[in-house]
Amino acid sequence: MIGVHTQAARGTTLGAVRVTIRNVHILKAYVIPFFKNLGLISKKGKDLNDFETICRIIYYGGHKDDKIKSLILKLSYTMNNFRLSNSKKAGEALSLQEMTLLNNALPHLEHLADGRIVHIETGRVVDQNNIVLITHADGVVSRVLTVEEAAKILNISRTTLGNYFRKSDTEGIEVKGCQVKRVRVFHPYSAGECK
Repeated sequence: MIGVHTQAARGTTLGAVRVTIRNVHILKAYVIPFFKNLGLISKKGKDLNDFETICRIIYYGGHKDDKIKSLILKLSYTMNNFRLSNSKKAGEALSLQEMTLLNNALPHLEHLADGRIVHIETGRVVDQNNIVLITHADGVVSRVLTVEEAAKILNISRTTLGNYFRKSDTEGIEVKGCQVKRVRVFHPYSAGECK
């Protein structure tokens, strides 16, 4: 998800720390809003806007379309060092029509409030970004990563717990005197949703 790597000083250059984030949920929920609040201008501001566009499309699964995927790649070759006037590898800028196509890319994924990610066409859950909270009768709260772990704590089968969740139209359910609910992670509650 997140990697931190140090680079030693070489010659006259100082050492550096490189942070790598490969989770689009973290990028969309925290990193992009952080940098948007800085009010970057000039080339870095343009790079951030393009990066936000790419992350939004990937977050909603639009990159599964081959045409959109190729446009994302083309856009990436106009960012960062490629945007510099002295770059010999700069890519061709996207046309207005191509940018419109990118900005209107159809979503393939729906992100539910409880952290499940559903494929829009099939209705199947394809991923989950949630934890399960179990509030016991005595007020003790158990936090687990999967429905399977929650089912073990509640001493019921995973299928039974899954059926309870499917039948419920509320945020949580009651099982054996415990309140059980899925809670979304990587959600920008305080940072504001990145549109």
